[in-house]
Amino acid sequence: MPAAQRLFDLPSRDDLDCLPDPAEAFLAGALRGDGPFDLQAGVGAGQANRHADVSKLQALLHLEGYLDAAGTNGPTGLWGSREDYALRKFQKDNGLLIDGFVLPGGETIEAIRGFSQ
Repeated sequence: MPAAQRLFDLPSRDDLDCLPDPAEAFLAGALRGDGPFDLQAGVGAGQANRHADVSKLQALLHLEGYLDAAGTNGPTGLWGSREDYALRKFQKDNGLLIDGFVLPGGETIEAIRGFSQ
């Protein structure tokens, strides 16, 4: 097959299924030295929504089954309605105040930490 044709060959779905979950890969390798539960600022409604913090929370919500990060090839770092819904559902399901945000060291991140470890 000529090289030009091979350039456009795409992997099959079976080839992709062997790849690691994007959220797990993110948490395992891209945290720049701080832990997955260490937020620098608030995330969610009315918060700073720093890219790194949003990415961490997206990955954690994915691993808990509340957010499909695989659909976006991993955490995007962008906060939106999909993330807001997932966070509020997590808060509701776990008896937390349903406020739609997570603060460093706050009740919601500590609840996620308790379930994830």
